[in-house]
Amino acid sequence: GKNQLCEDEYAYDVSLRLARSLLEHGALVYMIVRDPDDGLRSGSYLPCDYDEYCWGNYKIPRNQKSRLYQRSDAINKLYEYHKKQGIKDQNQTTIVIHIDSRGTSENTDVFFYYYPGSSRSRKMAKNIQSSLAKKYKSLSELKQSSNLQ
Repeated sequence: GKNQLCEDEYAYDVSLRLARSLLEHGALVYMIVRDPDDGLRSGSYLPCDYDEYCWGNYKIPRNQKSRLYQRSDAINKLYEYHKKQGIKDQNQTTIVIHIDSRGTSENTDVFFYYYPGSSRSRKMAKNIQSSLAKKYKSLSELKQSSNLQ
């Protein structure tokens, strides 16, 4: 339609909601990508902007490979910092949220990836997947029973 949709705006909104929930449960949360003027939003369409920055106050490069290296470096520095404080590996977790745009005729699902060979990582991915499936099933049942669209 008339609205421009930027995937990163929706991923940031979802990430902030997840961060809030994790904080409510006592987690220490770092937002590696930050947007100084965006927060949790209620609009149907989120406006696009390009003022996000990476942890450490670094401008995010437009090149995808450079962007991934920048984020990985930030995560690894935080990991090492907390490891030196005695925080064990199994108590440090990285969650990456990415949203791909799709055409209205293409249905896709939520995908979960985990570190190969890590039963902890696999279990966590399966738990998140199961939780989402239950919540969306409940939402779908609610919509059907109340005739909501």
